[in-house]
Amino acid sequence: MNTTRIVLIALASLTAGVLAQAQPYGQYPPPQQQPNYPGAPQPGAQQPYPGDSNQQYGQYGQNGQYGDPNDNYDNYVGNDGYGNNGGYQYAPAYDAHAANVDLGIFYRELSPYGQWLQHPYYGWVWFPHTVGYGWRPYTAGRWVSSNYGWTWVSYEPFGWATYHYGRWAFDRQIGWIWIPGTVWGPAWVAWQQGNGYVGWAPLPPQVGFQVGVGLQLGGLNLSLSLAPTSYSFVSEQQFLEPRLDRYVQPSARNVTIIRGTRNITDYGYENNRVINRGVPVERIEQITRRPVRRLEVIDSPARESQVSNDQVRVYRPAPDVLRSAPGAERNNQGIQRQPRGQQGNPRDDQGRGRSNVVPMPAPVQVVPSTRPSPHTDFDRVQQQQQRELDRAAQEDRKKLEQAQQQEARQPRQNNAHLQEQHQAELKAQQEIQQRQEQQMKNRLQIERQAQGAPPPDQKQKETDAKNKRGNSNKNKQNQGEASPPPVR
Repeated sequence: MNTTRIVLIALASLTAGVLAQAQPYGQYPPPQQQPNYPGAPQPGAQQPYPGDSNQQYGQYGQNGQYGDPNDNYDNYVGNDGYGNNGGYQYAPAYDAHAANVDLGIFYRELSPYGQWLQHPYYGWVWFPHTVGYGWRPYTAGRWVSSNYGWTWVSYEPFGWATYHYGRWAFDRQIGWIWIPGTVWGPAWVAWQQGNGYVGWAPLPPQVGFQVGVGLQLGGLNLSLSLAPTSYSFVSEQQFLEPRLDRYVQPSARNVTIIRGTRNITDYGYENNRVINRGVPVERIEQITRRPVRRLEVIDSPARESQVSNDQVRVYRPAPDVLRSAPGAERNNQGIQRQPRGQQGNPRDDQGRGRSNVVPMPAPVQVVPSTRPSPHTDFDRVQQQQQRELDRAAQEDRKKLEQAQQQEARQPRQNNAHLQEQHQAELKAQQEIQQRQEQQMKNRLQIERQAQGAPPPDQKQKETDAKNKRGNSNKNKQNQGEASPPPVR
């Protein structure tokens, strides 16, 4: 057996978590259930994992403590942007035929669910339409154990592609964008575990995979390169829940949670299969007090993943179909591209795992929509999305405050330190909301261009010009009525 293991290990955990009962595997949709966020007082104490407090889960890979949670979010790898003014430059729409030839099945099947564009750092990228507040990849679904390791079962119609091929990056102007690839994996995530939590975040585009070799990090240290808010954290006892999006902690909590976790990312390659080990199965079995069933991955023509009996059915295009997407295939070994603009001083970010570049303004080349709607009122759409964002942000803040109140009721030796953590979380929540408001506007700008609609400023100018012409004609008419020609 040819086995290659790439293991990335980081900081040990600090304190204990709490217990709750996890649901067994089942089919979607599961029954409605109220989330129980970690931090609430629970009867019983968590049993220590062997070596949990002073020993790492492995003895090889990368070690390093997470950076300061108050550090500038934009400095993390993958948080790429185009200009310093927070806006975009409009450019002629990109040729849809070129996208179809370069991306093949990915372009045809993902276009109804999102928008394709040419990114100055990553080339072809895609982002989903109308994602909700706080949305992150790998949240609307569940984890199951299979013969490929931990396998993500998505409930989103595009999940067969975006969670098993390619990589995700966080663009500070748009939000989450997907970069296509052609190597199938059960999931492509970095893992963190400790202090009663399990967290996962999409691997960045710089991380490649080579068959027979394994992960290619490209010099990145995942413990220093991924922003805390990129992760989705749940308590260990909720890890097997069939609807994890109901249990994911508010992302603002991550700046605190992640400091008590260690990097346990562990990918291997066995018998021509990518293996995603990550979270130790025995740890989950100990916490949930039930065995974790190991399912078998079976190919299916249906795009929706399905869990039934001892199988998980997934869609995987044939190899010849994937070869017809050269724009995705060339990303498999990782993207180490430089943006348009000048490079920064390579000494500036040594040891930080960050891009040594200075963001420069660049145009966004957008692929025309496959389903144009020329009569879409984007101003009305923006108002509706803003209302939904405000409502979701208020709900997210309530969850954060409830978690903090529950935490404050627990015995603590250093209340000042706890207050400092809570202030950092509230600050992060405010920054997340502001960032998502701007990203929503930028995505709508891109969709305007894809639909052939004028940008907001041009539309306003056309409206002003039309009103000016109307007022001018009205004035002429009024003048004519006030001074009729003399009667002869």
